[in-house]
Amino acid sequence: MHLVILGFNYKNTPIALREALAFDRDRSVEIGAMLKGQEVIEECMVLSTCNRTEVYCAGSCVEGMKETLYHVISDATKCELNLIKEISYFYEEIGTLKHMFRVAASLDAMVVGEAQVLGQFKAAYQTAVESGTVGAYLHKACHAAFRVAKKIRTETEIATLPISVGTLAAEMAEKSFGTLNNADVLIIGAGEMGTLCANHLKERGVSHIWIANRSHDAAEHLARSINGIAVPFESWSTHLQTADIVITSIGGGKLIEKHHVEAALAERADKPLVLIDLAVPRNIDESANGLSGLKLYNIDDLQGLAEKNLAARQEAARHAEKIVVEEGQTALDDLKQIKLAPLLSDLQKKWREIIDNELQRLYSKTPTLSGESKDAVRICTEGIVKKILHDPIRLAKEELARPGTNGKEITAALQKIFQINI
Repeated sequence: MHLVILGFNYKNTPIALREALAFDRDRSVEIGAMLKGQEVIEECMVLSTCNRTEVYCAGSCVEGMKETLYHVISDATKCELNLIKEISYFYEEIGTLKHMFRVAASLDAMVVGEAQVLGQFKAAYQTAVESGTVGAYLHKACHAAFRVAKKIRTETEIATLPISVGTLAAEMAEKSFGTLNNADVLIIGAGEMGTLCANHLKERGVSHIWIANRSHDAAEHLARSINGIAVPFESWSTHLQTADIVITSIGGGKLIEKHHVEAALAERADKPLVLIDLAVPRNIDESANGLSGLKLYNIDDLQGLAEKNLAARQEAARHAEKIVVEEGQTALDDLKQIKLAPLLSDLQKKWREIIDNELQRLYSKTPTLSGESKDAVRICTEGIVKKILHDPIRLAKEELARPGTNGKEITAALQKIFQINI
């Protein structure tokens, strides 16, 4: 069995293409089911965030999985196959594990160390578990990623330098508008991103925050937590005319068209408007950019700001990378042991059957043996068999752990030695 990742490089990818590759939960389940139905893919998990889309797979043939992933993603998104290949990256074996660890620990994020990414990774794993597309390999690999992410946050200073997308959005708003104390802010979307932005803006002194969300209950819940005001979702266009800053992070794609912005600007009497679109797919029509009195930013604009803040985290990231390398080899060794699991289970079943048969033969010839004596004989016999098998199994596990070892040859040799068919 092999582990692979097919991912898409958003840093140099047009945002329109990212939108085609951005999968919500239902779409991730659909893509996962399509992949699981392919002959070469035995397990899979889909991760889609504002900054990446990745598919994690386990199967018996690396090249087969790679080509299958390209074609399935191309067919599902209606994106040209050659373009999919051009913007993708691919990892296998230990490279897969190290990349998973970097993603979960937020070392490969737009904002290094951002805790939100681990939550997204766990949610993707849980979705795949509930969909039945995860098996022993991805279970073990994902739990190793959770463990490594926790270790990195505990043993490095990544967690002591909290710069999240929410922080960056608040910083972008402050740079564009000036002091935020008297700013009127409308946040469209009360999900995780909207909540982060609301909290960071509140910390920066914003006192007037309106929350609009399709679920009004969620808007009210967030508004209460920051002493803001929940407004009906349909009223966002009205608030577009009065708010100084509007931040969008709601699912469903385009919400604010160019004509909405033009109408709002016409009613503002030269009062400038800052729009920050954190959604992928985008909520705000990009063609509005350039209108007089408007400053429009999207997730790409935060990337430049994030790079400026990266220097403070580089030393912690170097320490974290050492952990990734060490834990990557450990996890790979653990995964290799999975290859032995079915064989060891059958071996255990076989030797127990042999012991049972031989003891029954012994007991039939010695009917006077007491129950206590029979138990003692069984315990002694099982102990002898375990000691005989201990060294061959230990050596097989050690050999599997060596880099470049052919696991199939080792399991085949054990099957032949012990005459086991699995």
